[in-house]
Amino acid sequence: MVLVAPEGLASHGWDFFVNRQTVKFRIDRVVLHEAQEVLASKGFRAKGYDTIKASMDKISSTQLFMTGTLPVALERKFMDVMKLDPELTQTIRVDTTPRNIRFEWRATSNPDTMTKELCGQLNTTQKQKALVYIDTIDNGTLLTATYGWPFYHAQVRSTRQRAEMFAAWVKDGGIMAPHQPAAGQVRRSDLVYF
Repeated sequence: MVLVAPEGLASHGWDFFVNRQTVKFRIDRVVLHEAQEVLASKGFRAKGYDTIKASMDKISSTQLFMTGTLPVALERKFMDVMKLDPELTQTIRVDTTPRNIRFEWRATSNPDTMTKELCGQLNTTQKQKALVYIDTIDNGTLLTATYGWPFYHAQVRSTRQRAEMFAAWVKDGGIMAPHQPAAGQVRRSDLVYF
């Protein structure tokens, strides 16, 4: 996973990094932090949206856009600018503040142990939440039944999504989204707003 800010996408260092990683195929997903800045009129904007998106596409087709201030009214404009297909994009809105967001990558040969550790961290007085990527839709359904975490996915009916996301505001826990495609499922980009 690589975390980058929009201004970083305009640097020569980023171009070098992209070209090197394209050869090595090491990156699972690209996380663009403060993604709303692509709509601002700053110096890096001159590089062009096409170049910014193309450089992200070179590394990974799985992309996560984090923004704390993009209003709903500008959501469509952002998707148009970044050439994101609404049918292949998930949008998740969660109330939080930037200082409460941290990125952590964990891999394990025993998912059950990791899930229990994560539950221990989330079920504290700190009211922590986590966006948890799972490997298949079936596993997401299983974790929902086991831990009560909402499963947010485009194939889930909107009424169920609203009910599950409301439950996430009320209690601590994780919000799950698909990490890899299930059998016969089209791979989707991840568009997440915090």
